[in-house]
Amino acid sequence: MLGIDFERTLACVYRGEFEGFSGGMHAIRDFERVDFGAFVGIREQMEILYTNTQNFLQGKDSCNALFWGARGCGKSSSMRAVLTHFLLSAPKVAIPFDEVLKNPLKSPDSHSARFASSPQAHSAQTHSAHTQESALLKPLRVIEIPKKSLEILPFVLDSIRELPFCFVIFCDDLAFGLNDESYKALKSLMEGSLEAVAKNVLIYATSNMRHLLQESYPQDTMHTNDAQDELIALSDRFGIALGFYTLGAEEFIALVESMGVKCTPNVRQSALNFATQKGSRNPRIAKEFVKLHNGGLGGLL
Repeated sequence: MLGIDFERTLACVYRGEFEGFSGGMHAIRDFERVDFGAFVGIREQMEILYTNTQNFLQGKDSCNALFWGARGCGKSSSMRAVLTHFLLSAPKVAIPFDEVLKNPLKSPDSHSARFASSPQAHSAQTHSAHTQESALLKPLRVIEIPKKSLEILPFVLDSIRELPFCFVIFCDDLAFGLNDESYKALKSLMEGSLEAVAKNVLIYATSNMRHLLQESYPQDTMHTNDAQDELIALSDRFGIALGFYTLGAEEFIALVESMGVKCTPNVRQSALNFATQKGSRNPRIAKEFVKLHNGGLGGLL
């Protein structure tokens, strides 16, 4: 139904209908690999998502995940980085987050090979064959679905629930108004109905709003209260809900330096001034400053 061969395709994104073009799944072939060490100030969030994803691939208990917070604070980029890591490295065994952080991937499964020769792996070899088999990770596949196309979720689920892969459905920038009922397809997938929730599917989402509600509404009607309650109930279905916040000044400078810029006193002040002009200190603004600095414009801003 999806027109995607998941034996050959690691990830795909749904392209909706547009001016005569019929919608469909587009296979993703070009991935951006980002070392986890490049993310400053959000290590805890990334480690939680990494561990949750690894548990999912091992068949252990795992949760749907929501990253929420202000724009540009690294919600989407960090979530993509974790997913891309598992897609491209395709690890066969569980690897501690600290090990990945210390040794950025250079080639697929290089961590698996490195970990296999470590003392931890030698100790693990004393376990039973059953224990070793249960620790093997299933392959991950990712399907990105935009908010405006959530109504296709039930059909996607029908197509993947029997496949021998673990699927993460990635929904970026979710937010719903009170009269927007597109969330109901997502609610059905997460809560189940007569048909049980698929065991090989998790939802990973980002939002600027903690409870996915687009804006505040006056508590003046039963309809308003019911709609708000439904959206809050939906957000509660994300067992992992982690907030992202604006960086402190020192964290912002550390992030700029991690991108290869030597922050002399003048460069430091220029970076902070740029963040002030933009109205926030976040990873997106740090990246913009680095581009301008490398282009010789940093000191002119």
